[in-house]
Amino acid sequence: MDSILITGVNSGVGLALTEALVQKGFHVFGSLRSQEQGMALKEKFGDGFFPLHFDVTDESAIRKSAEIVTKALKGKGLKGIVNNAGVVIPGPLSEMPVSSFRDQLEINLVGPFTVIQNFLPLIGGRRNSELPPGRVVNISSLSGTRTFPFLAAYSVSKYGLEALTDGFRRELQLYGIDVISILPGPILTPLTDKINEGLHKISIGSEYRDSLLKFIQINEKKARSGVPMRKVVAATLDALLSDHPKTRYFLKSSFLTDTILPKYLPTRVFDRLISKALGIQK
Repeated sequence: MDSILITGVNSGVGLALTEALVQKGFHVFGSLRSQEQGMALKEKFGDGFFPLHFDVTDESAIRKSAEIVTKALKGKGLKGIVNNAGVVIPGPLSEMPVSSFRDQLEINLVGPFTVIQNFLPLIGGRRNSELPPGRVVNISSLSGTRTFPFLAAYSVSKYGLEALTDGFRRELQLYGIDVISILPGPILTPLTDKINEGLHKISIGSEYRDSLLKFIQINEKKARSGVPMRKVVAATLDALLSDHPKTRYFLKSSFLTDTILPKYLPTRVFDRLISKALGIQK
């Protein structure tokens, strides 16, 4: 039975991917912060699931989890690592606390870096390793290719994750390890509600109040007509298991807003369209 590590399996993409892999006969090591949720998922998935309890910002806990997995595998390795854990910290950059901006980068960018480093030996990332080379799949976002107001900090983290993916992929050729990125557009998950709740709170007293409320409406609409979860899961499975995976899987919800407008319109024109749509004007 091949084993795969997935971070952030409590909901959304991580949970759906865990379910799909367990159904296919894989063994999943899944990270969560909640002991209670870990027990619930263990009960749900049985022997196909092993809960790991760590926060991706806690390097010591990640290191300890790597030791736990090493012992559990008894000389075997991981087939893959999926960096899924992440958050969206929304808000205008000019009003965002530095601590919040730092948290966004720590979770979405430094976290995957730390996980890859600590679990690298288990996917054959050592000279003369007896383990076959595994793969790393980073769950990124189309926000790593274009930036919208009030999600800019998130975009910074995902642009960084794209660079991290390229850097690791090119360096880990030394061991035959592939590193791949999944870039979905909006997905309707519990994260959508959290983003909108956060924006509602931020709008109180903000100079961008009216624009933030418009953005909430647009964000809700795009999420409900966004990328189906099954497509995200299918792309991730292909990245993990295909003999010839892509380096990037672009999962677009709208050809107009995800391709035509940001790619072919002059940047200043795109700026004006966004400004008009959200009312960000002097």
